[in-house]
Amino acid sequence: MFLYFPHMHPELSSFPPVDGGLFFDPGYSDESQGPSFRPEGLPIEPRTARKIIQDCMSFGEQFKDPHQIAYFGAQGIDDHYSGTSLSIQSELMDRLKHSTSDDEDDSAERSKAQFQLLLAWFYEQRLIELKGLESGVKSSWEKFGQSLGVDSEDDREQGAVNLGKTIANLNVPGTEDMALPWKPVLAALVPFLPDDAVLLVSSLDAVESWREDGLEFQAAADDSGLPEGLMVARAPAWKLLGSAEGGDKLYERQLAVAIIG
Repeated sequence: MFLYFPHMHPELSSFPPVDGGLFFDPGYSDESQGPSFRPEGLPIEPRTARKIIQDCMSFGEQFKDPHQIAYFGAQGIDDHYSGTSLSIQSELMDRLKHSTSDDEDDSAERSKAQFQLLLAWFYEQRLIELKGLESGVKSSWEKFGQSLGVDSEDDREQGAVNLGKTIANLNVPGTEDMALPWKPVLAALVPFLPDDAVLLVSSLDAVESWREDGLEFQAAADDSGLPEGLMVARAPAWKLLGSAEGGDKLYERQLAVAIIG
């Protein structure tokens, strides 16, 4: 199985698709859409997943300054909202009570991992919407310039620069600066990856980090099903995550990563 990493939405991928490549689906929607992979037996069902994420969004919307959330990061959001519908831990544990898994500890870890992936998936969804707004603003600006008789490309570019400065003064970050860190996404993915999974990596930061840690990439084998010339490496999950050593049996498993970025 070929699985794109770290993005979970085709709209955020800027590279040609690999034949058979899939995007991870953490189970937010009732049905999977597009070329995706949703593991069987996810501990959090879609209806519960949506409620948890919406509660998280409601919590975040209380703050005008995102830095204020750091206060709750220190004491734990669950502690602040203990006993309320916004207690994320309570939501997860309630779902686990109805789990059919024989290993409750394993189910708890899988639930936490799925929750992290759901947050990442939802964040990407909002990022796609923001990119759409940016595109709409740019198109409207060009039409506005044309309606005023500003036909010079240089003049339109200068107008775009001025508009960019205005947006910057409003402290609105550009979407290019809003990429999610790849390590938490990879750590959450590990419990759900099939043994034959090959991660198709588009994150240059991840590849650079692995090479600095001594990971060696080699051309994909002819029978791998990957495009000719694609560079592949294999290492324990803990090493890919930058840990000094293993310890957790789950993260001792070997993972294959291929560079497409």
